[in-house]
Amino acid sequence: MRRLLAGGVILAVLALLAFGSVAFLFGEDIFGPDPEAVDRDNEELMTSLPAYPGATLVQKYVTTGETRRDLRYDRVLTYAYATSAESEAVLAFYRRNLPESGPQGASGNSTVLASFRAGDFYVDLILFEHGLPDLPPEVKNTAVASPPSGTVTLFGVSVSQ
Repeated sequence: MRRLLAGGVILAVLALLAFGSVAFLFGEDIFGPDPEAVDRDNEELMTSLPAYPGATLVQKYVTTGETRRDLRYDRVLTYAYATSAESEAVLAFYRRNLPESGPQGASGNSTVLASFRAGDFYVDLILFEHGLPDLPPEVKNTAVASPPSGTVTLFGVSVSQ
């Protein structure tokens, strides 16, 4: 009886070690990346990107969900800006400063003007055609400032991995 119990304990320990090894080696592939680490990486990239001259940061938010890209699940950091410049000038600035890649399109109250790559990150330039987006309550959202008077264009820069 003792041998059987000892064998069962050893087998359980080996199973836990095997599971722990698999989780350690393939954890991100199985369980997905750590959201806090993704948010830190996205924030670090965002602060390194060129900002449109004279634009006012009005909102920062993080959304999660399925992505249109080849990733299963995505965390997206968006900085929303207001500027007195026309959207064409904003687009031209980012096209000069970032390598463009990918299709553009529309969804909801926004249009993706251009998509860029920065290493392993995706960067989208978004035009908010009908005001800032209405975000659900669960979205981590920080209002930074009100759009200044004379605002012509509301746009966002979104980064994701």
